[in-house]
Amino acid sequence: MKYVERTLREGEKVIHAAKLDWMHTFDLWFGAAAVLVLGLIAGNTEGAVSIWVGVFAAVMALSTLRTIIAILTTEMAVTNRKLVYNHGWLSRKTK
Repeated sequence: MKYVERTLREGEKVIHAAKLDWMHTFDLWFGAAAVLVLGLIAGNTEGAVSIWVGVFAAVMALSTLRTIIAILTTEMAVTNRKLVYNHGWLSRKTK
């Protein structure tokens, strides 16, 4: 709510603030579990299979990191004058 509170105009009040739904959290936990399982598999296999499992685990780790950033950097609010949807970390997108 930092961005929303900073951009309020005089006389404007936040009526409701929202967060991302549970599906984003599900994606986060699924990704973390997949990285853990794939890491265990990669540690117990040899050769090319271990390399490909390790690459897939790295991709899942990056996907999980992306989900964490999306959850932490998304702000949604309804004020008495407008609807605010703001997301992004390095480049902010506000609607």
